[in-house]
Amino acid sequence: MTGQTNTQLVTTEAEAGLPLDRLLLRHLPDMNRNKIRAMLAHGRLRLNGSQPTSPAVILSAGDTVELLHSDPDSPSLIFEDAGFLMVYKPAGMEAAQALRTVACLHSRFHRRFNPRLVEALEKQISGAAVATADPRIFRRLQAAFSSGGAIRRYQALVAPAPDLAAGPLPGAPGWFCKRERRFQDAAFILLSAPARRGARPLHALAAARLKPLRLAGSGLLKLAVHSSGLSFCHPHNGRRQHYNLPLPRGFREAMDALRPLATVPADVPAEPPHTAARKEVVGRVEPALRSPKVPRRPARRR
Repeated sequence: MTGQTNTQLVTTEAEAGLPLDRLLLRHLPDMNRNKIRAMLAHGRLRLNGSQPTSPAVILSAGDTVELLHSDPDSPSLIFEDAGFLMVYKPAGMEAAQALRTVACLHSRFHRRFNPRLVEALEKQISGAAVATADPRIFRRLQAAFSSGGAIRRYQALVAPAPDLAAGPLPGAPGWFCKRERRFQDAAFILLSAPARRGARPLHALAAARLKPLRLAGSGLLKLAVHSSGLSFCHPHNGRRQHYNLPLPRGFREAMDALRPLATVPADVPAEPPHTAARKEVVGRVEPALRSPKVPRRPARRR
C-alpha cells in the first residue's frame, strides 16, 4: 500500500457473500480491522465507486473494492517507542485530528491507548507534534516544553524580506532569525527558539512585522510556515534527540513560484544549516535513535 496507484480488488464467485473487512484481510496481509475502520472513516474506501456505510457490508460477485492512497503530505508517523510518539501534522489540520489518524492507522503501541498531545501546533502551519499515553512521561515532556528544555526550528516564506541577515528577531525576544534566500518580493528565513509556553512563530512574525505567505488555493488555512526541526531530551534515558523534517510539497511549490534575485544561488537545501540555537561540533556523531528497552553496547577498553 505504499505505491502511487490505488489498490483495486474484484470479488470472485467464491468470495460472494463475504463481508468487506473479511475480503480486505484475506488479500492484504498488512491490513487489520482498526485500519479498515479508520480508512472507512476518512473516506479512503470505495465500493463500486461509492463509499460503503459499514465494514461488514456483504459483497456480491463482480464488486470492485478500491483503496485510495493518502496524500504524501497527509499525517504520518515520524518516531515511536514505548514512551512517546511523534507525528507529522500538515498545514490546515488540527494537531489532535492528525494524532488520532496516525495512532489508529500507523501506530502499534499507542493504538490501544489514548495518547495526549504534549504541545500543539497552530492549525495554519505544518510540523511535528509529540504525544504520549503515559501520565509520568507526559508530565516530564510538558515540563521540558514549557520551560525551554526543547528547541524548535521553523522555516518560513515571509514578506517583506527582513533587513538583517542573521540575528535576534526584532520585537520577539528569544527568537533567532537567519535569512537563507531572498526573492523579488519575499524571503526564505529560518527561525529558532526554545519551546516555551506561549511561544508561537506566527506571533513572533507578527511582532517583527513579517507576514507569512499563503499557500496557493488554501486561503487562510495554510501558511508557508513549517516546523522543520525539534530537539529535546528523551524522557527515559535523558539522551538528546534531534529530528529534522523536509519541506512539504506545497511549501516547495510556493517557493518555486517565486522569482529569486540574480545574486542569490537558485538551489536551496531541503534541510537548511542549523541556527545559532544549536552549534555543530566538528567530528561529533549524534547517537542513533533506539528504544529505551534496547541496551547499549559497552565501550571496548583499550
